[in-house]
Amino acid sequence: MYNIQAIGSKELKNKITNKFMFKTLQLLIGFFIIILITPQTQTENVVLRKFVETGFFTSYGEAKNFVRNLTWGLIGTFLILTFILSLKS
Repeated sequence: MYNIQAIGSKELKNKITNKFMFKTLQLLIGFFIIILITPQTQTENVVLRKFVETGFFTSYGEAKNFVRNLTWGLIGTFLILTFILSLKS
């Protein structure tokens, strides 16, 4: 995996810690994507309804745009993290 002689032990520890942090962040984002996307269906969108009920958004359209942007943003972040982790291997 890593050549300990070529890399100092502190540098090795930092690389392993950074990879662990990226993997943990990727896992958390993956779970959040599943939680966010699963209840969204064509006939009923539980996530959108809960966002509207919070009163944080002034209209249904504003909440819908937020949920759509949040979903695509999380998917993009997950893909970027996956790409970064594949380069570090």
